[in-house]
Amino acid sequence: MELVTKLHEFLPFDIQGMSKGTQNLLVTNVPGPQFPLYLLGAKMLALFAQPPLIDNIGLAISVLSYDGKLGFGFTGDLDRVPDLADFARDLARAFERLSVAALGAGRPLEASAA
Repeated sequence: MELVTKLHEFLPFDIQGMSKGTQNLLVTNVPGPQFPLYLLGAKMLALFAQPPLIDNIGLAISVLSYDGKLGFGFTGDLDRVPDLADFARDLARAFERLSVAALGAGRPLEASAA
């Protein structure tokens, strides 16, 4: 957020007025341990971050890697992002289609698939 604020200093005044305070998305990418963790002998299967929702941000997304996998966490202002569950579902479907295509395991799933 500080970087965005500093960038406003270099923009023409009229553009600053249009954009300041309208940031609607925060995305973090946090590298986690790339080996399995255990607690009392039980293996942790997944790790997800819970991103904070900051003033003037409608949607916060955290991406956290763990043991060769990615976990996504979403926090949204339901007044600004009322379809957060749909967004999370659609993102999961998009990654599934990309994975199928990347592995060459057949045709990617259609966007309207279950």
